[in-house]
Amino acid sequence: LKIYKMLLLGDIGNTETKICLINSNNKIIKKIIFSSKNLTNLKLKNKFKLLKLKNFNIIDVRLFSFFSRFMDINTKFLISEIVSSIKSNKKFVTNKIDIFRDYINPEDLFNFLKICINLNSNCGLDAYSKEPISKFSLLKHLEEHFNLKYEIKENYITKSPTGIKKNYFSKSREAAKFGFIPQFTSIETISQELNHLIKI
Repeated sequence: LKIYKMLLLGDIGNTETKICLINSNNKIIKKIIFSSKNLTNLKLKNKFKLLKLKNFNIIDVRLFSFFSRFMDINTKFLISEIVSSIKSNKKFVTNKIDIFRDYINPEDLFNFLKICINLNSNCGLDAYSKEPISKFSLLKHLEEHFNLKYEIKENYITKSPTGIKKNYFSKSREAAKFGFIPQFTSIETISQELNHLIKI
């Protein structure tokens, strides 16, 4: 069995993870699925050794935040809760702590993955948008353009499926060396996709 590339799909430590082995025609020839709950990067490396994949082309794609018109707005992520509030015409409640997120556009993500598929390398690459956005800048924009109603409570406790992170974006631009140039900022992506999502 000749393996050309390997893709790792999933959120390490939080979801089911899938390893896809790909041949020279970019066809998936084998899938290896395992639970990655409580799986650290070190344990993941050991798992690769057990699977004898250490000599294959491995691109570790690190995706920080993603927004699409097809997203599930019933999850407890910041953007899904905001969109759910807009669609249901309810007030979004948050605390006074500002946070930063980087929402990559579906088109940019597609181009990023095409670059990864065509690489013959073992490396890690961060996916990123043209510019991240702060929570309060996002709330102000959505209030002005999408009639979002929100309230800031000083001691309001927020929750996140993957834990609370104040600044969740990458400063690495390593992917630019391979030709990745994002076309959309986070706020452009949210506005573009939200225009479609609120109609569903």
